[in-house]
Amino acid sequence: MPPLDIHLKSSKQRTGKEYEELHRWIDDNKQIIFTFYTLCTVGFFARMSYAMARTPILPLFALSLGAKPEAIGFVVGASTITGIFFKLPAGTLSDIYGRYKMLLISILVFALTPFACIPLTRDFYLLFSF
Repeated sequence: MPPLDIHLKSSKQRTGKEYEELHRWIDDNKQIIFTFYTLCTVGFFARMSYAMARTPILPLFALSLGAKPEAIGFVVGASTITGIFFKLPAGTLSDIYGRYKMLLISILVFALTPFACIPLTRDFYLLFSF
């Protein structure tokens, strides 16, 4: 980021408004920047773990357990359908109990679900891990 005075000057030229108070507040509160980057990093890894668990790892894992192509398609479809059925009740519960509590619970479930696949020995059990 350029020095504050240069940044404020270019910001005023581009927008016609002065954001000096906001910029000084952000510069004085480095914790905000750290929190922002932390949230972005956690969001990145959460999405990556979800994508990796779904494609292509889930079908390959089912194949390694001896699943037939029809069963693999069923398992992948079932993991998508569970998301469809749980989104509306999860939103309602977040309105009732608060978003912070529900976000913590969902982060735990989201983070621990891939580890539920480790002890599986049969392809049938994949239906219960998602």
